[in-house]
Amino acid sequence: MLILIGLIVGGILGIFGAGGTIFAVPFLIFGLNMDPKEAIPISMFAVAVSAVYGSVDSLLKKKVRYRASILIALFAMLISPFGISLGQLLPKDPLMILFSIILFWVGFKALTKNKHINSRTSIKDIEESFPCEINQETNRIRWNNKCARSLSLTGGLTGFLSGLLGVGGGFIIVPALKKFSNISLDNIIPTSTAVIAIIATYNSSIFIYKDLLNIHDGVLFCVGTTTGMFLAKKITIEIKSLDKAFSYFLILISLLLVMKTIFF
Repeated sequence: MLILIGLIVGGILGIFGAGGTIFAVPFLIFGLNMDPKEAIPISMFAVAVSAVYGSVDSLLKKKVRYRASILIALFAMLISPFGISLGQLLPKDPLMILFSIILFWVGFKALTKNKHINSRTSIKDIEESFPCEINQETNRIRWNNKCARSLSLTGGLTGFLSGLLGVGGGFIIVPALKKFSNISLDNIIPTSTAVIAIIATYNSSIFIYKDLLNIHDGVLFCVGTTTGMFLAKKITIEIKSLDKAFSYFLILISLLLVMKTIFF
């Protein structure tokens, strides 16, 4: 059953991209009636495997902003143990409600993300407001205190939620890099994936060290997700038609989680 659920999650991951791993915890809860505290470490392990796999090609093609990813990952690793500890202390129901809120927020933000694009005045005005601006001559980030602070806070929030809920954190990193920098999208997504690979691997090692992760279940789940991801990538689907479907699916799952928590 773990492999079957992994196939479904991997299929979503292959179709929608890295954000698909956010479905791992809800599917484990619904499919196997798992406690969130069991599902979160398994999800984190699957996130680590998929993110490491996804980072290899980007690293070889030099699409990752190394310094930015290292800074974000460093602060994420400093904070994530607090998220892991809180996740173990919180009762089951508040943890599920919190996860459903995150799902709903991510889905809602994805639906409304395009509404503000045309409200920006000019590219020049936008670039001047970026804390982390790319030097056009060197193609490197112009580092300053505001830039370092922005990326550090991004890392801290990502690490906390990653440890608490077993999510990758791309829904925080990608919007943050868009807001705080003029890094191209071709570099933002690989940089985010590299950060997630580091955080998820680090968090998984903590779960294993604390004996919170059932490695056998984690491996079975990853077999499913990896297979599902490979199969899904062979399917050709219009990307634009997926954006809203992904958003509505997130919102639906969030509402189902709330109903399961309250009524079952």
